[in-house]
Amino acid sequence: MKVETNFMMTRATCMVYPKYNEVGKLQSVVMENKELIQVDFKPTDLVDQNIRYHGSSLRGAWDGSRVILGGRFAMIPVIVSEKLNMYWFPLYSPSRPDCAWFALQRIHSYHRLNKKQTRVMFDNGEYFIANISYTNFEGKYVRACRLKHAMDRRTESLMVCESPQSATYLINRDTSDRNYSMELD
Repeated sequence: MKVETNFMMTRATCMVYPKYNEVGKLQSVVMENKELIQVDFKPTDLVDQNIRYHGSSLRGAWDGSRVILGGRFAMIPVIVSEKLNMYWFPLYSPSRPDCAWFALQRIHSYHRLNKKQTRVMFDNGEYFIANISYTNFEGKYVRACRLKHAMDRRTESLMVCESPQSATYLINRDTSDRNYSMELD
């Protein structure tokens, strides 16, 4: 597998998981549709790099998600790009080298495999066996869904609608005053 030195996650990206190369360096394997791509970044660093590309950082995304969701969750979901509908969540603590990341929009379903494993099916028909209980995986998935839902609601409530009024205003600042005045035109 060729190792990429730069990788931009897209809506086709399903997940990112860790892999050590032949000399023991931690890298990422990215599932992009049905293709696996090895990238020369740790999984959490790759997620951070992609969030930065869209104008924030992993730290900023965590802080924003905590404010939106309330509470103090560990392993909180993040928005990689709201415009592209890219919501991601970590399987474990992002500081752990074995942390994998999942794209919320690409998960088709997940099922209990046994007491400590969950089988995740992506919308491309591929599977990933997560070494985590069904209940823990579901909690992470539901939190990511709550984050997306909260952002959708906020966006809808802030949509600017044209006013049915046809009035035109003239807003002007008088040079002798600190305030602006408004007049109907």
